Amino acid sequence: MSTQEKNRRKNGDGPPAAVEKRRTKRMPLSFQIEVSGRDGAGAKFCEPAVTTDVNEHGCRFDFLRELRPKEIVAIQRVWRNAPWIETKPVLFEVVWVDPKERGWAVGATSPHAANIWQISISPIE
Repeated sequence: MSTQEKNRRKNGDGPPAAVEKRRTKRMPLSFQIEVSGRDGAGAKFCEPAVTTDVNEHGCRFDFLRELRPKEIVAIQRVWRNAPWIETKPVLFEVVWVDPKERGWAVGATSPHAANIWQISISPIE
């Protein structure tokens, strides 16, 4: 592991090296979501994104806007093919961010027991 990657992870700015804090397994699923919050200047934002993997309490998604670890954002699953299904935004904490060629990979977790993906995910054994 490079020094730069160690520093990113040390500062909370990269994907965790282990799954010690995860309660359920990650599943490589793409869901359309809306991510909303306030930027560093206090301006509101609400932007679309797509998950790259999910578990019952969190997700990883690609995002064009830079977020910071410990930031609180609201994530809402968007049902484009079933607009009659209503979902409510759930608060998530940004755990890590990792720069990509275009934008950022973001890992986020929710302290709430809300499985916004509406799927069953196995616990980590």
